[in-house]
Amino acid sequence: MGVRPGNADYAVSAVFTDHDALTAYMASPEHQRIVTELIEPHLQDKSSVQFPVPSR
Repeated sequence: MGVRPGNADYAVSAVFTDHDALTAYMASPEHQRIVTELIEPHLQDKSSVQFPVPSR
């Protein structure tokens, strides 16, 4: 929307069953390949955040 200068242009959201699932995903060779080959070449800046979401 461009409402606030300096905000991100894109965001990715993912939900994992637990901390171990997130850790496994982050370390997986396919994830690393996608980040290295397809995402990083286009990044100007990056910000990450992780937080627990209570189950219903």
